[in-house]
Parts: sequence; C-alpha cells; structure tokens
Amino acid sequence: LPFDSEHKLEQNLEPQGDIRSRWPALYMGLRGVPWLNTSHAAVSRDYAMQEALPHQAEEDALAEAELFARMLQEMQAKYPHLLEEI
Repeated sequence: LPFDSEHKLEQNLEPQGDIRSRWPALYMGLRGVPWLNTSHAAVSRDYAMQEALPHQAEEDALAEAELFARMLQEMQAKYPHLLEEI
C-alpha cells in the first residue's frame, strides 16, 4: 500500500478513531435530538447504561459497541424494512 493508504487504514482501525463521529449521527436520526445532546453520557443514560467510560481502550470499545448495538436494535424495531438486507 502507498504510505497514505497505510496511514488511513491504521487510523480507521484505532478503537477511538473515525467511528466516534458516526454513532451520534445515528442517535440523532433515531431520536430527533441535536448534536449537542449526543454525548456518550447522555446517550448511555437514555439506554440505561453506565454513563462514564472506564478509559481503558478495550473496555471503552466494548461499551461503545454495546451502545451501538442498542441503537441498532431500536432502529430495527422502528424501521424493520431498513435492515432486512443487511
């Protein structure tokens, strides 16, 4: 891979990389809330999860994955036709 492609690939594999800006957008669409109301603490509270991240890379990633899974479950319940092909 050229240097730029390798660097971009590495960035996308980081646990707290680019994905962090994506689940808030999903939450905004599901709940109709503004971006300012999509902090991890606010969204976690809404899904009855622990609000604070432990700040350990693996535990943070698992907490974020659980949060995202709950959003996907909500999306599937509200819009079942959207996830039929996934």
